[in-house]
Amino acid sequence: MDVIINADSLTSPGEAKTLVSQGSALLNLLSCLDYDTENPPLAALLAQYHQLEGDWLILNPAHWQASHNNVAIIAFGKELGLDKSELETIFHRFSAHLRQNSMALYYHDEHIWLVSSTHNSLLKTKPIHQILNKPLMFELAAMDDTMYWQKFLTESQMFFSTLNNQPVINGVWLWGGGLLGEKKNTKIITDSSFFEIAQLCSTDVSLYEASSSLNHCDLLLLSDISVLNKTHQEQLEKREVCWYWNNQAYAYSPASWLTRLWRTFVHAH
Repeated sequence: MDVIINADSLTSPGEAKTLVSQGSALLNLLSCLDYDTENPPLAALLAQYHQLEGDWLILNPAHWQASHNNVAIIAFGKELGLDKSELETIFHRFSAHLRQNSMALYYHDEHIWLVSSTHNSLLKTKPIHQILNKPLMFELAAMDDTMYWQKFLTESQMFFSTLNNQPVINGVWLWGGGLLGEKKNTKIITDSSFFEIAQLCSTDVSLYEASSSLNHCDLLLLSDISVLNKTHQEQLEKREVCWYWNNQAYAYSPASWLTRLWRTFVHAH
C-alpha cells in the first residue's frame, strides 16, 4: 500500500527502507501510478483539472547561476524567498510578455505555472527538482533538437533582466510534458484537497472519512498526516506501507516493528 502525504516529514524510521520521493504529492501520485518520473504528465493532469484546451507544459520561475563553463538552477519555489503577492505580480508581467508571442500562461499556484505551446513534443527535460544545483549544459543541449525551447529560455532570461538589475527570478524551467494515459483502476482514498484531481487518474476514488476501510485500499493520498485518525494509524502500523512525503520516502513493514520489539526484549534481558 502507498501512502502519500503532502507535507515534509521531520523524522524517518531507522528500520525503514529508503525510497525516492518526487518532491511533491502530485508527482509522488504519478510515480505510484507508474508514470515516468523523468517525464511525468503533470502538465496534462493540471490542464485537465483546470479544463484547459490544447497542450501545456509546467513552467517554474527560478534563479539561474552561471559559472565560467556551465550554468545551474540554484533555487525555485519557496527557496526564492518571495511572497505570494510578489510572485503574482511577476506572473502577470510575464504573462503579458508571452501574449505578444501568442503563448498563454496559466497560474496553478505561486510556484507552478502552465505555459501553452504547439511544440511540447519537442521538449526533453527532467522535473526541476531533479536538476536543481546540477550542471545544465548537457541538459540544455539535449532538450530540443530544433533549439526552439533553448531560445525560449534565453528570451525569458532577457525579459526577467529588465524587471530590475538583480532579480531573484532571472529565468524559468520547462518540464512535465508527458502523456497522461487512460485512468488506472488503482483504488485511491483521498481527502477533499485531492479528490477531483485523483478522479482524473483513477476510476476508483473515494473520499477519506473516519469510517473508511483501508483493507483494500491501494493508495492513500492526504493533505496532511493530521487528517489520519488514530484507528487508521494503528491499521497502517500493521501493514506493509510505502510512505511518500514531499522531502523523503521510505518503505515500512510489520517486520520492522517486530524487529524493534525483539531488540528491546533482548536488551532488557
